[in-house]
Amino acid sequence: ATGSTGATGTGETGPTGATGSTGATGSPGIIGITALGATGLSYGATLTATSNGYLQFAYAIGGGTTNTPGLLPGSYSDIFSTQTTDYGVAGPTGNYGRNWVQDTSVGSTKSWQGIAISASGQYQTAVASSSTIYISSNYGKNWTTTASSLNWISVAMSASGQYQTAGITNGNIYISSNYGTTWNIDTSITSTYTWTGIAVSASGQYQIACALNNYIYISSNYGSTWTPTNVSIGTKLWTQVAISASGQYQTATSTSSSNIYISSDYGITWKTTASSLSWRGIAMSASGQYQTANATGDYIYISSDYGQTWTQDTSVGSTKSWNRVAISASGQYQVAVSSSSNIYVSSNYGATWTSTALSVNWFSVAISASGQYITAGYGISGYIYTCYNTINAQGVINVGSYTTASGVTGIAGSIYYDTTTTTLKYSNGSTWNTIGA
Repeated sequence: ATGSTGATGTGETGPTGATGSTGATGSPGIIGITALGATGLSYGATLTATSNGYLQFAYAIGGGTTNTPGLLPGSYSDIFSTQTTDYGVAGPTGNYGRNWVQDTSVGSTKSWQGIAISASGQYQTAVASSSTIYISSNYGKNWTTTASSLNWISVAMSASGQYQTAGITNGNIYISSNYGTTWNIDTSITSTYTWTGIAVSASGQYQIACALNNYIYISSNYGSTWTPTNVSIGTKLWTQVAISASGQYQTATSTSSSNIYISSDYGITWKTTASSLSWRGIAMSASGQYQTANATGDYIYISSDYGQTWTQDTSVGSTKSWNRVAISASGQYQVAVSSSSNIYVSSNYGATWTSTALSVNWFSVAISASGQYITAGYGISGYIYTCYNTINAQGVINVGSYTTASGVTGIAGSIYYDTTTTTLKYSNGSTWNTIGA
């Protein structure tokens, strides 16, 4: 008979195999920082970026264990950049909106009825009565003509500037999908109207237009076709319309002693708000939360709740014949123009306003998303004016937890260049002092 199977044996472990080849070198890590202690800048540090050559000095604050732990609690190596650089505040300390440059590249004087600016400020379009359309692709420095010579009255564009829509007096709506280079007449609205106001969402898909003595019209296909809305309210002397970046929030004003009309469903349904005044201009932030309107022979009105409630702002001094108003994407920077008056700018969401520029018949104005670029036009026989709010031009550098609410004296350590006296000044917390040569 076959015997039982024997126990399984285990042999010795073989030798270790040869080491494989070294892998490829990984990509470089992020650029580090060089800390400077008491022997250098007191508790400071430098942060560099080789891609753009900028050098930033940040103040190193000892971190706490609760509210400001920083990178390493309790260590002097914690770095908090408490200084900021921005376009400043409206008025004598900020220089915001103070320097305006007349642009004569358009040739002769014109009656500028509408201006539109892309989010970056690079693309700009201006329309005038009895004239062609003027476009700029270099931030308003130079302008070229396009489209036919008509009685243009309104214009708006998408955030990129690619999609643009313009309206004329007693005519049709015109659309462009190539940054205003060429324009096509929109015949989806069979009747001709005076298109006093047009607004376009950030993408260009959602658009709104208002017609004098007619209705509000909306489009959801880049202006290709339009549908009348708000019909139940009846025809009105519509003056302006505004739209949020998404297109969801829309607001319209009328000059026929009427209310302000708001919509939160892409212009499908509307409701009235604000007092019954002769409303002239309307604009809103990208989100739609901050809105500003003005009325002829009255004041500026602001809203911070999507147009639900409005507050009269009398910081402009007296009532004026307001025309247009424009708002940056965040709502912080705002600009308003009126006939036979100055341009008014605000850097605190419309809470207070400061007069600037010449006192002439201003009619149209537009502002870039950041608030850096502003362009305005005369209403009767004038030129286009541009304002570049940059650090190289008339911006402000404030050192030490700067906020736009710092006031006319600024906080201690603030510095700014006064373009009126051409001097560099610093604040000791109570007064501005000239920095000696």
